[in-house]
This record gives sequence, structure tokens and C-alpha cells, in this order.
Amino acid sequence: MSYRVRLESMDTGPSRFAVLATYSFGSKNDDATLLLSDGRWVVRSHSREMIEFVLGVPLSSLEFRSVLTGCPAIAGDFKFERFDDATMKLVTESGNSTLETFMRRDAGLSPWSVFAVVGSIPGRPVRWRADRGERSHGVLKSVRLTSMELNGRPGRQFDLMVSFDRIQTPALGNDLLSLPVPESAETIAIDTVRSYLSVPLLAD
Repeated sequence: MSYRVRLESMDTGPSRFAVLATYSFGSKNDDATLLLSDGRWVVRSHSREMIEFVLGVPLSSLEFRSVLTGCPAIAGDFKFERFDDATMKLVTESGNSTLETFMRRDAGLSPWSVFAVVGSIPGRPVRWRADRGERSHGVLKSVRLTSMELNGRPGRQFDLMVSFDRIQTPALGNDLLSLPVPESAETIAIDTVRSYLSVPLLAD
């Protein structure tokens, strides 16, 4: 089983880009491919590094997919912690990263709903938090991603609001979550791209 996230700019000029980030449970592959300038250049890296390069938020493809869909993907060991009858959290540990999914319900046997997710960033003294906005027919309409510094105010390193103005379920088209790379595309290193493009790319 694999999860995929595809992001594509709406620009038609030189700053146009498309990125596909993939996580495979079977092989543990966590890779991303970025196409720049109408497919003239291709960049490959780990999904966390690539999503941070594009959006400014250091989430892996698995974490970002969970944030956008509102459905936590369990990879690794997990446990539940109950605060009371209406609030609990799911703690997932995989390698050197931890994901905390906070859930609540109105009362009794009503279904649980996720209201926030907090994740660690391997090798960094900072975490991230995703706060979910309203839902429309069970689908999220917005998500806010902020950094959580150990010593400092929230949102100091990044503060990103993702809004969905068009939601289509189920998705149509077999090529929606694929990213064909032209044979003529030149492969370049991500550090090379950083030297002459604004980071994150979303800033353009």
C-alpha cells in the first residue's frame, strides 16, 4: 500500500512547478519528485525535504496526506490515551518521529472526530501542529499548519493556512496522482535549485 500527494501550481510562467510525494508501507520508500519549468528540470529527494522546499512546512508525504484528509495514517507502534469520556489522543511512533492525533466527541456513542494533530520533526528542536477547520459533508474545508518551538511563540518558523475551494470525491482520472517525467528533463540537485529560486516555492 502506498500514499501519494500531488501539488501543482496554477502558474503558466517560468515559476510553474508540480511535485509528487509518495510513501510506501511495503518498501518504506519515502520519496518525492519535483518538475520545474514545464518539465525541463526534475529534482528528486525525500518527501519531507521536498514538501518543505515547496511549501515551507517540514512534513513527510504520509504526514501531509493525513493533515489534508483528516484521517491519521498509522505507521509503526501506537497507543491511545484517554483524557475523559469525550477527549483522547492517538500516539503513533515510527522510527525517530512521533505523531499525536487529538480526538473528541460530543457525548455517549457519538463518533470521534480529529480536531488537532501534533508531530515531531526528526533532528530538530521544533514540532508542528495542524488545526482542522470546518467540514463540509465530512470533508475538511481548511487546515492551519504552525510550528511549535520549544522556546518561543507558536508559528515563529512557519504558519500556513490551506483552504479548499473545490472538493471532488471520489477523484477522477488515472493520471491524477502520477507525474510523468519527460525524457528530455535534466536532473538537478535540490541544493542547486535553492541557490537560484525563492524558498519556499509557494512564496512566488
